[in-house]
Amino acid sequence: MYPYFDNVVNASAFGAEIAWPKGETLQAIPTIHTVEQMERMDIPAPDAGLWGRVRAWWAEMRELAEQTQVTFNGRPGRVEVAPLSIGGEGPHMVAVDVAGPDFYWWMLEYPEACHRFLDKITTGMILAETECRRIDPRPRGGYGIAEDSSQIISAQMFREFVVLCDNRLYEAFGRGLADGRGMHMCGISTHLHRALVEDERITSFNVFGYQAPPRVAAGNLRGARLWGNVNPMLMLNGSKAEVMRACLDCLEAMAPGGGFMLGDGANVCPGTPLENLVVFTEAAEAYGMPAEMSNAGE
Repeated sequence: MYPYFDNVVNASAFGAEIAWPKGETLQAIPTIHTVEQMERMDIPAPDAGLWGRVRAWWAEMRELAEQTQVTFNGRPGRVEVAPLSIGGEGPHMVAVDVAGPDFYWWMLEYPEACHRFLDKITTGMILAETECRRIDPRPRGGYGIAEDSSQIISAQMFREFVVLCDNRLYEAFGRGLADGRGMHMCGISTHLHRALVEDERITSFNVFGYQAPPRVAAGNLRGARLWGNVNPMLMLNGSKAEVMRACLDCLEAMAPGGGFMLGDGANVCPGTPLENLVVFTEAAEAYGMPAEMSNAGE
Protein backbone atom coordinates (compact mmCIF):
# COMPACT_ATOMS: atom_id res chain seq x y z
CA MET A 1 0.00 0.00 0.00
CA TYR A 2 1.02 3.61 -0.43
CA PRO A 3 -0.43 7.13 0.00
CA TYR A 4 -1.77 8.06 -3.43
CA PHE A 5 -2.81 11.54 -4.59
CA ASP A 6 -3.69 11.07 -8.24
CA ASN A 7 -1.13 12.99 -10.37
CA VAL A 8 -1.05 16.16 -8.25
CA VAL A 9 1.76 15.55 -5.74
CA ASN A 10 4.52 17.33 -7.64
CA ALA A 11 2.28 20.14 -8.89
CA SER A 12 1.25 20.92 -5.31
CA ALA A 13 4.89 21.22 -4.23
CA PHE A 14 5.46 23.86 -6.93
CA GLY A 15 2.48 25.91 -5.81
CA ALA A 16 -0.55 24.61 -7.70
CA GLU A 17 -3.79 24.66 -5.75
CA ILE A 18 -5.40 21.26 -5.35
CA ALA A 19 -9.13 20.74 -5.75
CA TRP A 20 -10.61 17.79 -3.85
CA PRO A 21 -13.97 17.17 -5.59
CA LYS A 22 -16.18 14.59 -3.96
CA GLY A 23 -16.27 11.36 -5.92
CA GLU A 24 -13.78 12.63 -8.52
CA THR A 25 -10.04 12.53 -9.02
CA LEU A 26 -7.92 15.34 -7.60
CA GLN A 27 -7.24 18.34 -9.81
CA ALA A 28 -4.30 20.72 -9.95
CA ILE A 29 -5.37 24.34 -10.41
CA PRO A 30 -2.72 26.59 -12.04
CA THR A 31 -1.37 29.45 -9.93
CA ILE A 32 1.16 30.88 -12.41
CA HIS A 33 -0.54 33.12 -14.96
CA THR A 34 2.29 35.22 -16.40
CA VAL A 35 5.81 34.65 -17.64
CA GLU A 36 7.03 37.00 -14.90
CA GLN A 37 5.46 34.79 -12.24
CA MET A 38 7.06 31.78 -13.88
CA GLU A 39 10.47 33.43 -13.75
CA ARG A 40 10.04 34.29 -10.06
CA MET A 41 9.17 30.76 -8.96
CA ASP A 42 11.65 29.37 -6.43
CA ILE A 43 12.71 25.74 -6.09
CA PRO A 44 10.60 24.36 -3.21
CA ALA A 45 11.87 22.53 -0.15
CA PRO A 46 11.78 18.71 -0.34
CA ASP A 47 8.79 18.63 2.03
CA ALA A 48 6.71 21.30 0.26
CA GLY A 49 3.05 20.72 -0.56
CA LEU A 50 1.95 17.11 -0.80
CA TRP A 51 5.58 15.94 -0.77
CA GLY A 52 5.44 16.46 3.00
CA ARG A 53 2.06 14.83 3.44
CA VAL A 54 3.11 11.77 1.44
CA ARG A 55 6.15 11.35 3.69
CA ALA A 56 4.08 11.72 6.86
CA TRP A 57 1.36 9.32 5.72
CA TRP A 58 3.96 6.85 4.46
CA ALA A 59 5.60 6.78 7.91
CA GLU A 60 2.23 6.19 9.60
CA MET A 61 1.41 3.44 7.13
CA ARG A 62 4.68 1.66 7.90
CA GLU A 63 3.89 1.74 11.61
CA LEU A 64 0.40 0.39 10.96
CA ALA A 65 1.74 -2.31 8.62
CA GLU A 66 4.14 -3.54 11.30
CA GLN A 67 1.21 -3.95 13.70
CA THR A 68 -1.01 -5.73 11.17
CA GLN A 69 -1.25 -9.51 10.87
CA VAL A 70 -2.73 -11.05 7.73
CA THR A 71 -3.13 -14.56 6.38
CA PHE A 72 -3.46 -15.79 2.81
CA ASN A 73 -5.27 -19.14 2.58
CA GLY A 74 -4.24 -19.81 6.15
CA ARG A 75 -0.61 -18.86 5.63
CA PRO A 76 0.94 -15.91 7.50
CA GLY A 77 1.64 -12.88 5.35
CA ARG A 78 2.39 -9.20 5.78
CA VAL A 79 1.32 -5.80 4.55
CA GLU A 80 4.06 -4.13 2.52
CA VAL A 81 4.38 -0.38 2.14
CA ALA A 82 5.91 0.60 -1.19
CA PRO A 83 9.21 2.53 -1.27
CA LEU A 84 8.87 6.24 -0.56
CA SER A 85 8.77 8.42 -3.67
CA ILE A 86 7.45 11.77 -4.95
CA GLY A 87 5.64 9.98 -7.78
CA GLY A 88 6.12 9.84 -11.49
CA GLU A 89 4.73 13.03 -13.08
CA GLY A 90 7.38 14.36 -15.45
CA PRO A 91 8.68 17.96 -15.41
CA HIS A 92 6.69 19.02 -18.47
CA MET A 93 3.52 17.56 -17.02
CA VAL A 94 4.16 19.47 -13.78
CA ALA A 95 4.84 22.70 -15.71
CA VAL A 96 1.46 22.48 -17.48
CA ASP A 97 -0.28 21.69 -14.18
CA VAL A 98 1.27 24.73 -12.49
CA ALA A 99 1.09 27.23 -15.38
CA GLY A 100 -1.91 25.89 -17.25
CA PRO A 101 -2.34 25.64 -21.02
CA ASP A 102 -0.62 29.02 -21.53
CA PHE A 103 2.63 27.13 -21.08
CA TYR A 104 2.21 25.64 -24.55
CA TRP A 105 2.37 28.99 -26.35
CA TRP A 106 4.95 30.32 -23.91
CA MET A 107 7.28 27.57 -25.18
CA LEU A 108 7.00 29.19 -28.63
CA GLU A 109 7.16 32.84 -27.58
CA TYR A 110 9.43 32.64 -24.51
CA PRO A 111 11.52 29.48 -24.93
CA GLU A 112 14.41 30.51 -22.69
CA ALA A 113 12.10 31.36 -19.80
CA CYS A 114 10.37 28.01 -20.23
CA HIS A 115 13.69 26.20 -20.21
CA ARG A 116 14.59 27.91 -16.93
CA PHE A 117 11.19 26.99 -15.49
CA LEU A 118 11.56 23.34 -16.48
CA ASP A 119 15.11 23.30 -15.12
CA LYS A 120 13.89 24.53 -11.71
CA ILE A 121 11.11 21.95 -11.68
CA THR A 122 13.53 19.15 -12.56
CA THR A 123 16.04 20.27 -9.93
CA GLY A 124 13.34 20.46 -7.27
CA MET A 125 12.08 16.99 -8.15
CA ILE A 126 15.58 15.54 -7.97
CA LEU A 127 16.15 17.08 -4.54
CA ALA A 128 12.81 15.80 -3.23
CA GLU A 129 13.22 12.27 -4.63
CA THR A 130 16.78 12.15 -3.27
CA GLU A 131 15.42 13.00 0.17
CA CYS A 132 12.82 10.24 -0.17
CA ARG A 133 15.57 7.76 -0.91
CA ARG A 134 17.64 8.97 2.02
CA ILE A 135 14.66 8.32 4.30
CA ASP A 136 13.86 4.98 2.63
CA PRO A 137 17.03 3.53 1.05
CA ARG A 138 15.42 0.25 -0.05
CA PRO A 139 16.30 -0.73 -3.64
CA ARG A 140 13.80 0.08 -6.37
CA GLY A 141 13.00 -2.23 -9.25
CA GLY A 142 12.55 0.53 -11.81
CA TYR A 143 11.97 4.21 -12.40
CA GLY A 144 9.13 5.67 -14.42
CA ILE A 145 8.00 9.06 -15.69
CA ALA A 146 4.58 10.20 -16.94
CA GLU A 147 4.49 12.89 -19.62
CA ASP A 148 0.79 12.97 -20.54
CA SER A 149 0.96 16.68 -21.36
CA SER A 150 3.59 16.10 -24.06
CA GLN A 151 1.54 14.06 -26.48
CA ILE A 152 -0.05 17.18 -28.01
CA ILE A 153 3.26 18.85 -28.91
CA SER A 154 5.45 18.08 -31.91
CA ALA A 155 8.42 15.73 -31.84
CA GLN A 156 10.69 18.73 -32.39
CA MET A 157 9.29 20.53 -29.34
CA PHE A 158 9.41 17.32 -27.33
CA ARG A 159 13.11 17.01 -28.06
CA GLU A 160 13.72 20.66 -27.25
CA PHE A 161 11.76 20.98 -24.00
CA VAL A 162 11.13 17.51 -22.55
CA VAL A 163 13.99 15.14 -23.33
CA LEU A 164 16.71 16.92 -21.35
CA CYS A 165 14.59 17.12 -18.19
CA ASP A 166 13.45 13.51 -18.38
CA ASN A 167 16.99 12.30 -18.98
CA ARG A 168 18.22 14.16 -15.91
CA LEU A 169 15.71 12.18 -13.84
CA TYR A 170 16.54 8.91 -15.55
CA GLU A 171 20.26 9.45 -14.95
CA ALA A 172 19.65 10.33 -11.30
CA PHE A 173 17.31 7.47 -10.40
CA GLY A 174 17.11 4.91 -13.21
CA ARG A 175 20.76 4.19 -13.88
CA GLY A 176 21.66 0.56 -13.36
CA LEU A 177 18.05 -0.62 -13.09
CA ALA A 178 16.75 -3.21 -15.50
CA ASP A 179 13.68 -1.03 -16.09
CA GLY A 180 15.27 2.30 -15.32
CA ARG A 181 13.66 4.36 -18.08
CA GLY A 182 9.94 3.67 -17.91
CA MET A 183 7.52 6.05 -19.64
CA HIS A 184 3.75 6.50 -19.42
CA MET A 185 1.87 8.61 -21.93
CA CYS A 186 -1.85 8.85 -22.57
CA GLY A 187 -3.31 9.93 -25.89
CA ILE A 188 -1.79 9.92 -29.38
CA SER A 189 1.88 9.17 -28.82
CA THR A 190 2.94 7.67 -32.15
CA HIS A 191 4.66 10.84 -33.40
CA LEU A 192 6.89 10.77 -30.30
CA HIS A 193 7.89 7.11 -30.41
CA ARG A 194 11.13 7.75 -32.26
CA ALA A 195 12.20 10.37 -29.71
CA LEU A 196 11.29 8.03 -26.86
CA VAL A 197 13.49 5.29 -28.32
CA GLU A 198 16.40 7.34 -29.68
CA ASP A 199 16.60 10.30 -27.28
CA GLU A 200 15.14 9.03 -24.02
CA ARG A 201 16.14 5.38 -24.59
CA ILE A 202 13.10 4.11 -22.72
CA THR A 203 13.09 0.56 -21.37
CA SER A 204 9.31 0.30 -21.06
CA PHE A 205 6.16 2.05 -22.30
CA ASN A 206 3.63 1.64 -19.51
CA VAL A 207 -0.18 1.72 -19.76
CA PHE A 208 0.02 3.83 -22.88
CA GLY A 209 -2.98 5.37 -24.63
CA TYR A 210 -5.19 3.17 -26.79
CA GLN A 211 -4.87 5.73 -29.61
CA ALA A 212 -1.48 4.19 -30.45
CA PRO A 213 -2.36 1.14 -32.59
CA PRO A 214 -0.79 -2.06 -31.19
CA ARG A 215 1.04 -2.95 -34.39
CA VAL A 216 2.39 0.57 -34.74
CA ALA A 217 3.61 0.56 -31.15
CA ALA A 218 5.21 -2.86 -31.62
CA GLY A 219 7.04 -1.66 -34.73
CA ASN A 220 8.16 1.68 -33.34
CA LEU A 221 9.19 0.64 -29.84
CA ARG A 222 11.22 -2.48 -30.43
CA GLY A 223 13.40 -3.29 -27.45
CA ALA A 224 11.09 -1.67 -24.88
CA ARG A 225 8.65 -3.64 -22.76
CA LEU A 226 5.10 -2.65 -23.73
CA TRP A 227 2.14 -2.51 -21.36
CA GLY A 228 -1.32 -1.85 -22.76
CA ASN A 229 -3.48 -0.89 -24.47
CA VAL A 230 -7.18 -1.87 -24.80
CA ASN A 231 -9.64 1.01 -25.27
CA PRO A 232 -11.21 1.82 -21.85
CA MET A 233 -14.51 2.80 -23.50
CA LEU A 234 -14.68 -0.59 -25.19
CA MET A 235 -14.01 -2.18 -21.81
CA LEU A 236 -16.91 -0.16 -20.39
CA ASN A 237 -19.49 -0.54 -23.17
CA GLY A 238 -18.34 -3.48 -25.30
CA SER A 239 -19.40 -7.09 -25.14
CA LYS A 240 -17.20 -9.75 -23.62
CA ALA A 241 -16.46 -11.04 -27.14
CA GLU A 242 -15.41 -7.58 -28.33
CA VAL A 243 -13.08 -7.09 -25.37
CA MET A 244 -11.62 -10.56 -25.97
CA ARG A 245 -10.91 -9.67 -29.61
CA ALA A 246 -9.20 -6.42 -28.58
CA CYS A 247 -7.07 -8.26 -25.99
CA LEU A 248 -6.03 -10.87 -28.56
CA ASP A 249 -5.20 -8.11 -31.07
CA CYS A 250 -2.82 -6.57 -28.52
CA LEU A 251 -1.27 -9.93 -27.73
CA GLU A 252 -0.86 -10.93 -31.36
CA ALA A 253 0.76 -7.59 -32.24
CA MET A 254 2.96 -6.92 -29.24
CA ALA A 255 3.64 -10.15 -27.37
CA PRO A 256 5.97 -11.69 -30.01
CA GLY A 257 8.55 -9.01 -29.23
CA GLY A 258 8.81 -10.21 -25.65
CA GLY A 259 8.37 -8.27 -22.45
CA PHE A 260 4.68 -7.51 -22.95
CA MET A 261 2.02 -6.92 -20.29
CA LEU A 262 -1.62 -6.94 -21.37
CA GLY A 263 -3.55 -4.04 -19.87
CA ASP A 264 -5.83 -1.09 -20.37
CA GLY A 265 -4.92 1.89 -22.45
CA ALA A 266 -5.09 3.86 -20.20
CA ASN A 267 -7.40 3.64 -17.18
CA VAL A 268 -10.54 1.73 -16.25
CA CYS A 269 -13.82 3.67 -16.37
CA PRO A 270 -16.18 3.56 -13.38
CA GLY A 271 -18.88 0.99 -14.01
CA THR A 272 -16.76 -1.28 -16.20
CA PRO A 273 -18.30 -4.78 -15.93
CA LEU A 274 -16.18 -7.22 -13.98
CA GLU A 275 -16.68 -9.86 -16.66
CA ASN A 276 -14.93 -7.56 -19.12
CA LEU A 277 -11.96 -7.33 -16.77
CA VAL A 278 -11.84 -11.10 -16.31
CA VAL A 279 -11.45 -11.35 -20.10
CA PHE A 280 -7.89 -10.00 -19.78
CA THR A 281 -6.83 -13.04 -17.77
CA GLU A 282 -8.72 -15.39 -20.05
CA ALA A 283 -7.16 -13.89 -23.18
CA ALA A 284 -3.64 -14.02 -21.74
CA GLU A 285 -4.09 -17.65 -20.71
CA ALA A 286 -5.55 -18.60 -24.09
CA TYR A 287 -2.74 -16.86 -25.98
CA GLY A 288 -0.02 -18.35 -23.79
CA MET A 289 -1.39 -21.89 -23.74
CA PRO A 290 0.70 -24.41 -25.70
CA ALA A 291 -0.98 -25.52 -28.92
CA GLU A 292 -1.32 -29.13 -27.80
CA MET A 293 -3.12 -28.10 -24.62
CA SER A 294 -5.34 -25.68 -26.51
CA ASN A 295 -6.33 -28.40 -29.00
CA ALA A 296 -6.94 -30.88 -26.21
CA GLY A 297 -9.23 -28.38 -24.49
CA GLU A 298 -11.32 -28.03 -27.61
